Amino acid sequence: MKKALIVSTVSRQFTLFERGNIEVLKELGYEIHGAANYEDATPALEELGIKQHHIDIQRSPFELDNFKAYKQLVKLMKEEEFDLVHCHAPMGGVIGRLAAKSVGIKNVLYTAHGFHFFKGAPKVNWLVYYPIEKFLSRYTNTLITINKEDYNLAVNNKFRAKNIELVNGIGLNLEKFSPVTEEEKYRLREEYGYSKRDKILIYVGELNEGKNQALLIQATKELSKDIKDIRLLLVGEGKLKEEYNSLIKAEGLESKVKLLGYRKDVCELLSISDIYISASRREGLPVNIMEAMAIGLPIICSKIRGQEDLVDDMLGGRLYEMDNKVEMINKIKAMLEEDTENKKKSIYNR
Repeated sequence: MKKALIVSTVSRQFTLFERGNIEVLKELGYEIHGAANYEDATPALEELGIKQHHIDIQRSPFELDNFKAYKQLVKLMKEEEFDLVHCHAPMGGVIGRLAAKSVGIKNVLYTAHGFHFFKGAPKVNWLVYYPIEKFLSRYTNTLITINKEDYNLAVNNKFRAKNIELVNGIGLNLEKFSPVTEEEKYRLREEYGYSKRDKILIYVGELNEGKNQALLIQATKELSKDIKDIRLLLVGEGKLKEEYNSLIKAEGLESKVKLLGYRKDVCELLSISDIYISASRREGLPVNIMEAMAIGLPIICSKIRGQEDLVDDMLGGRLYEMDNKVEMINKIKAMLEEDTENKKKSIYNR
């Protein structure tokens, strides 16, 4: 049987973003292996039916453990003799491609889930990540990008991958993520402890600086001065959980902002909400926004790569300049008063 190895930095990549990839590989007759740091492993991994290999890979390019991870990957690739290697995430892409080159594997794919160098990125990102990605493109059979900016950058800067492709994300289960009736929305609200009059904003994503949930919390404080029933639901885990908890308490927002952690009922939580909101500073092509669009939510999000690919300003939602809290607040207030227009945005997004 043919063997395929999927390489990533953390194992949650497999459950969150690789299900479709795994299904395709199985249909093509591959035995599938997953190499990553499994310290974040969840029971959902067992559902995937892949062979798991723990690698001591770290997110930061400056961690010495990454040299150990490289040796572990080389050893694994020699032992298993993979026919295909598909790399993900910056460090998974770096170490995976170097290891594949070392053992002579030529069928190497790399999916860039949003280059770390992009329009408006810090200069250090361009100094560190750009030369690495351009150099490693020569060891890449197919480079898969998921937004127009990354695709154009790779093509225009003559990245040396044999093939450079634009694939619009990882797909979406439209049977699961579909709109509910207004009656069902308010029935679910009652079940979750919210009232019909509540104005519910929601965001789904890891709690970190890049996703920038602090701005959403601060905006909710300002909104609550005029909108008594404003609510913000933040779904996801992350290293800033305690910091955000402290911020919520310091601002007296315990009744307004809820950190819901990891949830399996994202579809239902989206269904009870009024607006999907994002303050993200960096995205590839965000699945969370696609899910919200499929449910039929209007979107308010920062004007950045990936989100601009999905959200058409005024038609499907409203875009604001990244980190501009005042602009974001004004657009939330305006959208909360536009019931008829929001219904049009809902239809457009779906």
